[in-house]
Amino acid sequence: MAVSRAAAVSVRWYLIALLVGVAIVGGFWWQARGALYPVLPDTTTYLEMSRSFLRHGRFEVVPYALTTPAVTSAPTALWPPLYPIAIAALSVTGVRDLVAAPLINRVCFALLPVLLLWALAGAAHPRRIIAAAALALTAPGVLGVQFFGLSEGLTVVWLVLALGCALRTERSAMLLLSGLCSGAAYVTRNPALAVSAAIPLWLVFDAPSRADVPRRLLSWGLGAIVAVAPLLAYNRRLFGAIQPYAAAPSTTGLLENLRLLTVSVSSELIGARGADRWITGTLPSALALVALLGGAFALWRAVPRGSAGGRSVRLLLLVAASMGRSEEHTSELQSH
Repeated sequence: MAVSRAAAVSVRWYLIALLVGVAIVGGFWWQARGALYPVLPDTTTYLEMSRSFLRHGRFEVVPYALTTPAVTSAPTALWPPLYPIAIAALSVTGVRDLVAAPLINRVCFALLPVLLLWALAGAAHPRRIIAAAALALTAPGVLGVQFFGLSEGLTVVWLVLALGCALRTERSAMLLLSGLCSGAAYVTRNPALAVSAAIPLWLVFDAPSRADVPRRLLSWGLGAIVAVAPLLAYNRRLFGAIQPYAAAPSTTGLLENLRLLTVSVSSELIGARGADRWITGTLPSALALVALLGGAFALWRAVPRGSAGGRSVRLLLLVAASMGRSEEHTSELQSH
């Protein structure tokens, strides 16, 4: 099976993509700047980690429940450090960290059309890729996070770069970079692990022959290890375990998890919050889930396997499935 290579894209399209991203993110900022405060509880945690890193070289936060009066901060096992490091790096240039945190997030989302245009080059006409990116930027889930000081934007940048590099499988260096970006996404935000796991699975499925599978997986895995190893070593030294955080068992049933997942995906697809008002109960949720899975399966079967468009679509479908699993896990955590 021949593997299609990414096509070159005119600089003009990249400029258009940049203008679209800046217009959408900047327009939302202009509308919301007087009504929304860009700092959320999660933002304060990132700010505390950034300030602790600059002062002491450690990532510490103020615990939610202080049990010892003499303790004012403690290391955190839950929050990955790469986003606080980015905040610290920008703040040393003179930008206040309260400004740097949301600024990083907005700039990353504004770059999404450009990154998608590069990642999916040759899979579709640039006009369609930019239009899809614009729809993604106006999805409720994106609009709900891109204004604030959160790590989602930086995570998205790493993941799109990882996908774009993975699609350029003819070069081992690109596969190594894909693994490196996937690892960086995990060090930025934990749920990125589920999305990143879709890439090696796709590399196996997409391989033109079994002989090419080891080269692909070894190149990707080496890049991922380089990115993740420092965090694992830090956790081992500080907490005594490479993965010190563990959530309690979920009390949410399978059907409720499927309903929450279906509502979340449906809300993003139709571009409106409140889908839970329409998708209530087991039967509507099951029908919506069957429709989503049926559409994904039909699309998987319809696209040519060896073409640039077909390879991109199948990789994105695997990513969407892994994102669904990540969303389901998030809903489990929120049930506690």
